[in-house]
Amino acid sequence: AAMDISEHVVARIRALGENGSPESIKKLEEQLEKCFEMFPLPQFRQIVLENLKQLPKIPEKYLDIIMGDRDFYDACPLIVQQQIWLRNNDLFVEAFCPLIESYLKKKEDLLLSVEPSNTNFFTFETTKARRQWKEIKDLIKFCGNHEELFKSMTAYIRELFASTGNAMLCSLRYELIMAAHDAGIENLVKS
Repeated sequence: AAMDISEHVVARIRALGENGSPESIKKLEEQLEKCFEMFPLPQFRQIVLENLKQLPKIPEKYLDIIMGDRDFYDACPLIVQQQIWLRNNDLFVEAFCPLIESYLKKKEDLLLSVEPSNTNFFTFETTKARRQWKEIKDLIKFCGNHEELFKSMTAYIRELFASTGNAMLCSLRYELIMAAHDAGIENLVKS
């Protein structure tokens, strides 16, 4: 019965978020004020998380509390984490670094698996196909429409290239820009 009630509340919160009117946003903020501190209770977690997810801009006092509680932070939807990352670049770098490492490993494995010659040049994966890699898609998803996050990520990649000299990082930057273009996120492409 408690799950039915919480599912009903989550559905109502989602409906308010989809409405997007100033009145709906105000109701969501009031609801968050009432339920935020109940996050540790399992029956209220989904309500709190959905409430956070539906708010276009979460008040900073809540973001500060979430940043101080690793379990809470890890449970938050990506859209909430993006708002945190805009305030805390270290958490952002921590989130996307494993994807960069995975990309570099995959790219290295690909280059080692094919012996380049005149006869097998076309066995290399195309750039367009690489943009479909999970790592590339996830890195773009992490940035969302936030130009500041995209700039931070590409600056990190540039600094990593400067310190390591790994040329694959240059192609990663290029592929991220092209993937953003493919996804129609023009503000990232122009940044």
